[in-house]
Amino acid sequence: MVWFNAKKFTCRTCGLRLDSTLEMSTAGMSSGHAVEDADPRDFQPTFDAAAYDEWRAERLDDGEEWPYG
Repeated sequence: MVWFNAKKFTCRTCGLRLDSTLEMSTAGMSSGHAVEDADPRDFQPTFDAAAYDEWRAERLDDGEEWPYG
């Protein structure tokens, strides 16, 4: 089982935007949703080494200290 817990909600159709769990609750929406037959590995992003290397290089170019070598 996989649980999704939302802290915000935006409707792509009408543009409704709820910015907190309190707003979602007031609108009658639950902030949690279970998917019974899901495998948690199905929701893990794939690792993109090229994107990571680009992200790391940008930080090093900005002079950020990189403690991991």
